Amino acid sequence: MGGEAPQDRVQVLRELKLRPRRSSADGQEPTSVGTMRYTPQAMMDTVTLLEHALSLPEHERAKIAARLLESLDEETQSDVDAAWAAEIERRCAAVDAGTLATSDWNDVRARIEREIFGR
Repeated sequence: MGGEAPQDRVQVLRELKLRPRRSSADGQEPTSVGTMRYTPQAMMDTVTLLEHALSLPEHERAKIAARLLESLDEETQSDVDAAWAAEIERRCAAVDAGTLATSDWNDVRARIEREIFGR
């Protein structure tokens, strides 16, 4: 899940009707969002977008919320994925080399049941 190409971002902005502005033709100061600047009208469009999103069924709102959260976390998630991949490789190599102590699943399950359920 990499970042979007610049052209994709422009397309998304067009679809959302958020027009980036570098100067204020109407005399009102544009609002900065990241490296883009938006007019008050464009910001009003985000309010409309939010109203539409909130009117969707719960499962559709959940999809949107999940995707928005993912978009905030993409760099961090790729770091986490890379760290887990390295850890998995390390553990597999240790098992293959015979340097990692392993346990039988039935023994582990019985211990967990004793600890949690007192069985």
